[in-house]
Amino acid sequence: KTSLIKQYQELFKLEGAKLSFKDSALKEIAAKAITKKTGARGLRSILESILLKTMYELPSQNNVEEIIVDPSAVKGQSKPITVYSLRKSKFNSTSFLSSFVFPIGLGNRTSIPNRSLVTSSETGAFLGMKSLV
Repeated sequence: KTSLIKQYQELFKLEGAKLSFKDSALKEIAAKAITKKTGARGLRSILESILLKTMYELPSQNNVEEIIVDPSAVKGQSKPITVYSLRKSKFNSTSFLSSFVFPIGLGNRTSIPNRSLVTSSETGAFLGMKSLV
């Protein structure tokens, strides 16, 4: 109930995306709170500074399956990692993902049914495939 992580995960779930944190990111968040001498009260502002832009951008993005917070996102060096799904879409029109995937020769959607694209949300660079099974 009172876990900030669970509260943010529920907010992202409302948009159809899973929010996850790498263990090293959680340690970095705790270290940041200790350094700032803010304690537990400061954790909310730290999490908000990490996720605020992503929370505003998420509703307008198609096919976002997961947002992953890593240590570089906590340090402000990059945005959280965005995982795009090939299976679901908020809209029935051609999405950014379709135009991004097909020119680089990954085939059509039916050729990789249980996979997701992993991109860096900072650069939009393709990082690899993630199994959904």
